[in-house]
Amino acid sequence: MDFRQQALALPGAAEMPHHGAPSFRVKGKIFAQLSADESTALLKLSPFLQAWGSATFPGACVPEAGRWGAAGWTRLRWRDIPEKDIAEMLAFSWRCVTGSLPKGETN
Repeated sequence: MDFRQQALALPGAAEMPHHGAPSFRVKGKIFAQLSADESTALLKLSPFLQAWGSATFPGACVPEAGRWGAAGWTRLRWRDIPEKDIAEMLAFSWRCVTGSLPKGETN
């Protein structure tokens, strides 16, 4: 399953353009975005998950620069990361946006 299929498989997910690139939204809020050439994706992760991804997939999972990265937004070369890990990161980003994170998890 590719990134788009995984994103759209999440409950309530819809694809809409955003600055010339595909974005994936739930409740009108972006939880993921592909680059215009679809080679990278942007997701919102917790500080722990962002650090884990950067350590586990060096160069393929990188915090965005500045405030965006500090807020959890992370750039992925998604084709270089196993599908199961992409699915877990997408689900986390979706939960961040829907506000349905379990108690104790940060976003």
